[in-house]
Amino acid sequence: TVQYIAPFLADKRNLTVITNNLSLAAELGDYDVNVICLGGNVVEKPNVLGGDDTVENALKYQVDKAFFSVDKITENGEINGTIHYLLYRVMLKNSAEAYLLTNKVKISQKLEKVLCDFSVLTGVVSDFEFDDECKKSYPDVTFINSSEINI
Repeated sequence: TVQYIAPFLADKRNLTVITNNLSLAAELGDYDVNVICLGGNVVEKPNVLGGDDTVENALKYQVDKAFFSVDKITENGEINGTIHYLLYRVMLKNSAEAYLLTNKVKISQKLEKVLCDFSVLTGVVSDFEFDDECKKSYPDVTFINSSEINI
């Protein structure tokens, strides 16, 4: 999901992207973007890295904006944290702003492990229209409908 952000970064200047996604790193390498790959073990084939080395490297960075995606969320704003739990915790803690990129396919009724809820986010970008009750629960979060974004 995070790879969909690459075209929006193509014309940015003085930008550094830190990622654990090898495909995103390769794509951004075609643009005038400084890319730092966190390293680690391949945990999601073929191109997503994770593990202790990835988390250890992520601890080195403070970022202005973090964009991330997870495999499941709930309609009421809980975010799954099973695969990259520690990595996400570090990046959320070390970012001034955090944006979740998601879509309706990732909506689930129940999560195995909850990483956090929307209250730690700056924004949620999704093709899923969260109901007014959810939005009222997180008044400081900006909800952006991805179907209204033009590349």
